[in-house]
Amino acid sequence: MRSRGRLLHRASLVAASLTVVAALLAGCSSSNPTGSSLEDWGSLEGSVSSDRGAPLGDIQVHMWAQIGEERTVVQYEATTAEDGAYEIEDIDLSHAVGSSQDYELYVNRTKSSALPINEEYGSYATTVTIQKGAVATANIEIVEEGPIDPEQLFD
Repeated sequence: MRSRGRLLHRASLVAASLTVVAALLAGCSSSNPTGSSLEDWGSLEGSVSSDRGAPLGDIQVHMWAQIGEERTVVQYEATTAEDGAYEIEDIDLSHAVGSSQDYELYVNRTKSSALPINEEYGSYATTVTIQKGAVATANIEIVEEGPIDPEQLFD
C-alpha cells in the first residue's frame, strides 16, 4: 500500500510538471510566433467614440497592410470594450523596412466594404504608422447615426 501511494504521488508530480511545461511553451509560441526579437514588435491602442462624445463598445477595428517583396497581406483586428478602448498587441514588424510600417486602419468597416458593420454608426478609415518597440495611439470619432431632429435642419 505504501508503494502505491508513492507511485500516485510521483505520477501527480510528473503530471503537474508536464502541465507547467506545456503552459510555458504555449505562452512562448503565442507571444512570438515568428521567433523575431522583442524589438521587432509594436502595438496599437486607442478608443472609439461617437461624434456626440459617447464611448462606443463592440465596434470592430481592422488593421491591414501588404508587406515584403511578395506583398503578403497581414491583418489584425480588435473589438472595443464598453468604454470604447481597444488594443492590438504583438504586431510583428520584423519584415518592416526601417523602424516602422504603415497600416490601413478601418473602424466599423472592412477594407473590402465601406458599409458600416454596426449600422447605428458611421465608419472611418485612416493610415497608422506602427513603430518597432513602441505603442502607437489612434483615437477615432465616428458619426452616430440616429433619428434626425427636424430642429437641426433650420437655423
